[in-house]
Amino acid sequence: MDGTGPPELRAPSRSFSTMASAVEHSAEAQRRLIADTAHQLRNPLAALQLRLDTLEPLIPPRGRTGYGRTLSESLRLQHLLRDLLALSSAEVPRDSSPGAERRCPPSLVAADRVDFWSDMAGRAGVGLVGPDVDTRSWAAISGEDLQQPMDVLLGNFCRYAGPGATATVRVRHHDGPLPHRPGVTVEVADDGPGVPAEDLARLTDRFFRSTSRSAGHAVPSSGTGLGLAIVDALVTANGGRLSLAGTPGGGLTARIVLPRAPEDVAEPSTGPTAHHGWIS
Repeated sequence: MDGTGPPELRAPSRSFSTMASAVEHSAEAQRRLIADTAHQLRNPLAALQLRLDTLEPLIPPRGRTGYGRTLSESLRLQHLLRDLLALSSAEVPRDSSPGAERRCPPSLVAADRVDFWSDMAGRAGVGLVGPDVDTRSWAAISGEDLQQPMDVLLGNFCRYAGPGATATVRVRHHDGPLPHRPGVTVEVADDGPGVPAEDLARLTDRFFRSTSRSAGHAVPSSGTGLGLAIVDALVTANGGRLSLAGTPGGGLTARIVLPRAPEDVAEPSTGPTAHHGWIS
């Protein structure tokens, strides 16, 4: 507040402002600590990986099993550090000034990522159906910030849905439900085994790893448990929200709801160069 108003409200107002500032600084210090720690650990882990690679020809047959497990743990730590850095970056508030380049045609970005993941989907025995491309409406998010959530959602589907499953990506434009602004919804809906109902509310918790059910048995996640937390943080930082629910009939549906960008944006060409340029 500016110090005006009834005297009896000025002191509580100052106290509240001080508390809010302290909380904000504490959260920022925590984020920077995570980022700095992850950066500092990257070089020692890279050196460890190099030494493990050098040692491989010298490992006797009886030590191969232990060596393989050590190598797997080293790679898992590297993936964990990568995701911690990505989460730290995702939580940084986005620049909302008029000149900030925070807009993209979401159907174009989604179609590009479906194309990118199609090879892995084929190897996994699953199907991907991309959205209809419509560059007339834009979302208030950069192409890079939308690309990463799409990669997490499509990557999880390819890894855990199981052979025979299909994921359909849709992009819809609507007048809500984001307050006072028209919105864009990017939806990834699959008909795979899904996740247990009791896990749905925890899927965006950090380090939480659910189990999917494929071929009649539980399949634990092999990731770091940070992928959907990164998606949630990125979407929230851009003024949107992520929701996860079961697909009617079985499967998982993820919806990313974003504010729509202003309409006075030049429409890109739909050639290959523009197709990839918006998400580089």
